[in-house]
Amino acid sequence: NNKIVYPVIIPIVLYTGEKKWDASINFEVKNSELAKYRGIKEVRYNLIDINEYSEKDLLKENQELAKKVEEILDMQ
Repeated sequence: NNKIVYPVIIPIVLYTGEKKWDASINFEVKNSELAKYRGIKEVRYNLIDINEYSEKDLLKENQELAKKVEEILDMQ
């Protein structure tokens, strides 16, 4: 039994644009290249929009951004 075990992939988008992020965080599998893989029903990525943080928060020694990434990883 030669099953290939793939690592868990946690997609994270770090958005630094000026406009508000308005794209869906859910990726449609049905019409994508991922449709050929059985068992994948939904793909969702984690969005970190730095515009939601003040410059002060981003520059703190105990950075808010790092905390957010940790939260995302702990949820998986």
